[in-house]
Amino acid sequence: MLSAEFAGLSGPDPELLRVVLAPPHGRVRAELERFGGTAGRLAGGAVLAVFGAPVAHEDDPDRAVRAGLRVLEVAGQFGHDSPQLEPVVRIGVATGEALVSFGTGPPEGASLAQGHVVTVAVGLQRAAGAGTVVVDEITMSATRRTIEYEALEACLLEGEPQARPAWAARRARPQALAKTALTPFVGRQHELALLATVRASVAEEQLPRLAAIVGEAGIGKTRLADELIRRMEFAWPSPVFGGRLGAFHGLEIPFVFGNLSKDAPIFGPLLGDDPPQELAAAIHAAWIAFAATGNPGWPPYDLACRATMRFNTTSQVIDDPRSWERALWQGIR
Repeated sequence: MLSAEFAGLSGPDPELLRVVLAPPHGRVRAELERFGGTAGRLAGGAVLAVFGAPVAHEDDPDRAVRAGLRVLEVAGQFGHDSPQLEPVVRIGVATGEALVSFGTGPPEGASLAQGHVVTVAVGLQRAAGAGTVVVDEITMSATRRTIEYEALEACLLEGEPQARPAWAARRARPQALAKTALTPFVGRQHELALLATVRASVAEEQLPRLAAIVGEAGIGKTRLADELIRRMEFAWPSPVFGGRLGAFHGLEIPFVFGNLSKDAPIFGPLLGDDPPQELAAAIHAAWIAFAATGNPGWPPYDLACRATMRFNTTSQVIDDPRSWERALWQGIR
């Protein structure tokens, strides 16, 4: 839930103010919707936006905070576009359950969403300093790997007996860097083995399969799929065009299927005259072993070693093979 207030948007002529506010209101709504939010009615300088309804994403807290930071940037341009507008922007973001009204519309006078999380978001917004996005503990915990925060003094919100911890969002990390900051993958071996079995059957029977991962937002559907394709790197380069193509994305597919014929569709002509059958056998065996036991034959990927099997004519396990690439992202904020 995101609550934003644009203080300082007032004037003696309401009709003129309405004309002046129309462009910035449209810009704010567009930015919120770009990050997957649904904005309620913008009344004067206040707006409430919902993330996670009607469409839920596993990264809705991250989307809300990123949207808030983007709104701060956009609001800073209002004064340049319209001299009458020099708003002071305060934004609060909270995560929790809410009753959200869509389609038929909420009762007259009711807001887009109702629930304690709305009260928290509005309270954090009122406690925020000028030009600040303030979040609650649940939001911070869900996004601490993707957003840089500064701890604030606890906020005593209206209607709550105790002060609530709060954090100010300072900047969003690049999403490519954020995606590499993974916690250890624990306790999902059964689900992973089921997916691996489907993948192995595709390789064995050369028939397509569709696996649907269904669950509430935030339980790790994307992480489960990522874990399935992690743990191996295909490094055998295609010999055609003087080797300029290298080990391009998708070249491992005929090796997984064990079909290295020149007549194979799409990839056949790219395999050269003598593709290594031993490499195909090794990759295929690793997939089958992973489907049957959850162990492809090398240590699982973790943040300590980042062990990755590099498949080539001579295959070996390499720790952190892309350290240089991650290092490039380290200095980007």
